[in-house]
Amino acid sequence: MQTFADQAAIVIQNARLLARAKHAAVMAERNRLASELHDTISQTLWSMSLITERLPVIWEIDQEEGRRSLSMLHQLSQNSLIEMKSLLMELHPASLTDAKLGNLIRQAAEIIANRTGLDIMVRIEGQAPVPPEVHFALYRVAQEALNNVALHASAAHVEVYYKSEAGHVHLAIQDNGLGFDPSTVDLGHLGLIIMADRIKNIGGTLETISQEGQGTLIKVIWTLPDDE
Repeated sequence: MQTFADQAAIVIQNARLLARAKHAAVMAERNRLASELHDTISQTLWSMSLITERLPVIWEIDQEEGRRSLSMLHQLSQNSLIEMKSLLMELHPASLTDAKLGNLIRQAAEIIANRTGLDIMVRIEGQAPVPPEVHFALYRVAQEALNNVALHASAAHVEVYYKSEAGHVHLAIQDNGLGFDPSTVDLGHLGLIIMADRIKNIGGTLETISQEGQGTLIKVIWTLPDDE
């Protein structure tokens, strides 16, 4: 009876720890989405508000400048629609796994390009479906890698390559930015450890290739296990 009680206590404790971990993950995700809403949609709407407030005066003084302001207003509204669509999909995880992964990666790249002015070229070759957990992990890694480029690389050009066929996936994000020496940089600061853990948890590999002044390449390989 004592042994049974001890085992039951361990099961209960593990269940509590799992519940806490799930709650922490949900809260972290909510905080991330709130931060993105503030940093992207909210800032864009504020810029649009300023433009619309000044536009009547600008139009009276210089119609050519007014047309440029209208064009900027249109671009900002398009960017907001794309970002809002992305955030709404993330609020409903089933929507993410229903969409083709290559299309999601292209959308993530478009959002970063519109937000920063980066020249991003996306090449998709094959979109064979992958298990939901693999789909989600690869999408998150692509997002994180692109955000890293925008925040840290000071790059002008980025190339994204994605290929999924017959149980094999190849994802690569390469930039022509500053690069870094992995031996002297806190990889946790760049989120590389988190990305590597995500890929490791689905049975894949993530390789980071970078040198100072030579840009950075993030390469992910995932293969369906033989027994599946």
